[in-house]
Amino acid sequence: MSKKIFLDSFFSQFSEFLTQLETLFPEDPDFPTYRTGMSMLQRMNPGMVISEFKEHVFPFEKVIRAKNSDFFMNYAFSEINGDNTMEEIIKKLKNMWATLSDGNKEAIWKYIILLVDLAQRC
Repeated sequence: MSKKIFLDSFFSQFSEFLTQLETLFPEDPDFPTYRTGMSMLQRMNPGMVISEFKEHVFPFEKVIRAKNSDFFMNYAFSEINGDNTMEEIIKKLKNMWATLSDGNKEAIWKYIILLVDLAQRC
C-alpha cells in the first residue's frame, strides 16, 4: 500500500478517536478543538503531525502494546513540557484515566495501538 493511504488512514482514525473522546467527555471543550486542529494540520502539514506523534508516543510503544496502565498512571511524563496537541491529549488522558470503565480503557488502548501501527507505515 502507498504511504498516502496509511497517512489518510492515520488521520481518519485519529479524528475518530478524538470524536469518541468528545462523546466520552462531553463537558471537556478541548477535544472538539483538538479534532479541528488536527484536521487543519492534516491539510497544511501532515508530516508534522506524524513526526510529533512518533516523538511523543513511540518511546512508549512497548508499554502501549502491553496496555500497561500502571506505567501510564505512574510515569511523570516530565519530558512533556511544550504546548502541542499530542502532549495535551496525553496529559488529559492521564488525568481522566481513573474515571474510565475497563471497556473504555480497552478501546483507548486499541485506538492508540492502531495509530502507532499506522504511523509506523507513514
